[in-house]
Formats: sequence, structure tokens, C-alpha cells
Amino acid sequence: MGGGSVHFTANFWQFHEIDFVERSRRGPMAGAFADWPLTYADLEPYYTKVEWEVGVSGLAGASPFDPYRSKPYPLPPMPVKSSGVIFERAAWKLGWQPFPAPWPFFPNLTGAGQGASIAGAVWDSAAR
Repeated sequence: MGGGSVHFTANFWQFHEIDFVERSRRGPMAGAFADWPLTYADLEPYYTKVEWEVGVSGLAGASPFDPYRSKPYPLPPMPVKSSGVIFERAAWKLGWQPFPAPWPFFPNLTGAGQGASIAGAVWDSAAR
């Protein structure tokens, strides 16, 4: 057994505007039966509310693909470490624009207000 319910990489990506109207914009394709009955603008306030309640770290505007957002992320991006630094340097050399993924920081998981960052399937030991 496995899959997304077992391994959670903890990226808090938002859908983009195009995701709600793919059928209208790109035409019929497998898996895209109809446009959504709502828009990104309809959901954006809820995305923001959840990000601020959970405590998502990220850098608004760093991704050239990011949709409009009414507020920045509540926390700064997680530091880039070890292999991530190598990857980031290589990406810049290739002319790409690497950016930090939005990650949650759950400040109330420990009960002591210390918080726990979740990366992959690994939880901070204090959060167990």
C-alpha cells in the first residue's frame, strides 16, 4: 500500500486560474469534462485563510507561475540546504528561476506552541 495518503511531501500549492477553465481554454481532453463552477478568485480568500491558520512558509511572487494572492505567506521560506543549494545553483545557471515551495508549519501540533514542520513523511519528534 502507498501513495499520496501515505507520503505527504507537504507542499501547499494552489490551483492556478487556468485549472478552473481548462476545458474552455484548451478544448476537450481526457479527464477534463467541464470547467469548474467557480473560479480561482472565488477560492483565493479561503486559500489565504488556510495558509494563515496553518502557518505556511513561502515567498509570494517568487514563482513566475503564481496566481494573484491577497496576502503574502505568513512565514518566510524554509532555508535551502545541502542538495537543494546545488540544485538551485544549477537551475540559475540554466536560466531557470528556482523558487521555494510553500510548506506548512503547524504551530499547534505539539500543544506547547513549539510547532512542527512536516517534510516528506517525517514529523518533528515533539509533534508525535
